[in-house]
Amino acid sequence: MLTREEIARVQASFDALWPRLGRAVDRFYDLLFERAPDVKPMFRHDLDQQKLKFTEMLTTAVGAVENRSLFLSVVHDLGRRHAAYGVTLSHFDLVRGAVLDSLAETLGPRFDAATRAAWAALLDDLRAVMLGGMATPA
Repeated sequence: MLTREEIARVQASFDALWPRLGRAVDRFYDLLFERAPDVKPMFRHDLDQQKLKFTEMLTTAVGAVENRSLFLSVVHDLGRRHAAYGVTLSHFDLVRGAVLDSLAETLGPRFDAATRAAWAALLDDLRAVMLGGMATPA
């Protein structure tokens, strides 16, 4: 669970990211596939649609971070769905690194150490809740 300061940092940086969110999402997938080409076959459908889904989920997670019950519900369900896609624990570290690095590249100096730490806390929270969802039978 994030602190108020972490929530404020994530939301402020997301607001700054918004005009360039598409670029950040493109870079996220570039980094993910560069670092782990073996995960690309997991994305069987149109990658543009996948990018849209990722953008929507990231927007939802950032928007719901202050409403713990909504956050838990949305992210738990996301984890349940990802279990069916073959997502494993090792994928979370890959995604975490690619998200943080794509944000750093897109936001530049606005993505300072404290903001990076806040995003890392959000991603760690997402992972924990998603893992709970993945353990829940469909």
